[in-house]
Amino acid sequence: MGGENRALATKYHPLFSGVLQQNETLLTASAAIYVKISELLGRGAGDGTLGVTNLRVIHLGGSGGGLYLSRSEIISARKSWIVVPGSSNLNIKHKTNGTYEEYEFYCGTGFCKDVISLIG
Repeated sequence: MGGENRALATKYHPLFSGVLQQNETLLTASAAIYVKISELLGRGAGDGTLGVTNLRVIHLGGSGGGLYLSRSEIISARKSWIVVPGSSNLNIKHKTNGTYEEYEFYCGTGFCKDVISLIG
C-alpha cells in the first residue's frame, strides 16, 4: 500500500495502541500540529502525533485530547506550502452527517505526501 511506513507505525504503535479498534492497523504516524487547536489555545497546544490506520486518521494531542476521522468519510486530502523548511500544511476535508469540515495539520513534507498517498 503506497504511503505505508512500517518503521514509523512500529515506533508509534505504543502511543496508539490504547485507541485502536479491533481489526484496526496503524499504517504510519509522525509528529503533527493540529492548526485549529494551536490557534485557539496557543503555541504548543496543538502539538501531537498524527496516525493513519486502515480505518481512521487519528491525531493524539500531547495534552491527551484526540481527533478521530473515519477514512470512509474523508472527501479529499491535499498539501500546501508553509514557510517552515521541510514542512507542509496537510488539509483534510471530511464529511460527517451532511456537514463538511476541514482539518489542517503542519507536518513533515515527506510524511504529508505519505498520508495523501494513503487517504487521498
